[in-house]
Amino acid sequence: MFPVPRLTEAFVDEVVRRIGGRRFTNLYAPPPGMLNPDYLFRGFLAEAKILEEEGLEKPTRQAKLAKLLEESEQDLTQEDFYESATLELKRQIEDIFLEPIQTAVKKAAKQFKGVKSQPSFEHFSTILIAVNSGYSSLPPDLFETLVSRSCKKDTSQIDLSVCLSVHHHQGDFDSYIFLTKKVLHIRNDASWDMANQFLSAADACFGESMTSMMRDQLNPELWGKHLPPIEDIMFRGDGVNYIRKAPLVPDSRLS
Repeated sequence: MFPVPRLTEAFVDEVVRRIGGRRFTNLYAPPPGMLNPDYLFRGFLAEAKILEEEGLEKPTRQAKLAKLLEESEQDLTQEDFYESATLELKRQIEDIFLEPIQTAVKKAAKQFKGVKSQPSFEHFSTILIAVNSGYSSLPPDLFETLVSRSCKKDTSQIDLSVCLSVHHHQGDFDSYIFLTKKVLHIRNDASWDMANQFLSAADACFGESMTSMMRDQLNPELWGKHLPPIEDIMFRGDGVNYIRKAPLVPDSRLS
């Protein structure tokens, strides 16, 4: 079993530092009571939101899913309840998956709105740095879809989003661990001239984190900062078991 590093606030801080961004409060002191974003770039405000919890482990969310699946006309007890759902039912399931992302997006929007009310920043564009570092039931493509959906639906304050996900699965013999990343253009035809630099710096920082963990696998402090393995998530509703399966990693020795 390989240790897989988490994407933390310190990780994002280092990526931002490497491309010349600054902590907002290191340069400006917002008025008392005003919310502010994390980072400042030339012409851009940026806020990082990191999802570190497995959202599907929440009992209230499981109860909502169980009620929805119980009311559907499909038999979803034998296979993964999401992958085997119809498109319409998937959309309803995604609404429940979306809840912690919506919370993060709405909070970031308030932080941007506060600062953009100041004349010095009213023409700045905004970037949400959305990081999936623990919501393992959301694969990167679904995470990106839901971030984009919430940014477009729940606020008008976000122009761009950079999504980062640690994509990892470990089988009995083979494993794969890599950082997935994507820039989402949300509104106002916004583009960021430093986007590729940010993505490259994120790749470099993640590679260095992986190297550090591999070199010192017995260090308990490092293991305390790693992601747990992705496992099946099972919950019950009205006596029925529902399963969100972990992706299968084929054994290359058998191919």
